[in-house]
Amino acid sequence: MFDRKPLAQMAVQMVKYLGASVAGTLVHYSLLIVLARSIALKPLWASTSGAIAGALVIYVLNYFLTFQSTRGHIDASSRFFLVAGICTAVNGWILNTALTQMNWSLAPAQLLATVVQFSVGFSIHRVWTF
Repeated sequence: MFDRKPLAQMAVQMVKYLGASVAGTLVHYSLLIVLARSIALKPLWASTSGAIAGALVIYVLNYFLTFQSTRGHIDASSRFFLVAGICTAVNGWILNTALTQMNWSLAPAQLLATVVQFSVGFSIHRVWTF
């Protein structure tokens, strides 16, 4: 008989991973807005600061809550940020391909890129990063 426990565990992890991603994105955008409006930081620097803070939130939530990792932080964080770079490249490649080669509009192209990036990131983080 098929054991559904591993599949159920993976589904729970995927929901937690999504939650961590949403939390990190909220931190990113919130910090962007606060820094750009309150201290008039240039948008690029405000966004970069927000992205770094958001990535740290995502890392901590995934390390402790999503995957309950026992890997050391230097090893896990190095892997995490390498995968984040790969996911950013995947996002850019899919978005560019959908926009320029398939003539899609931005919204569906970005949606596809986000779904693929999310799936790639979750899969690699689940088996390798944490």
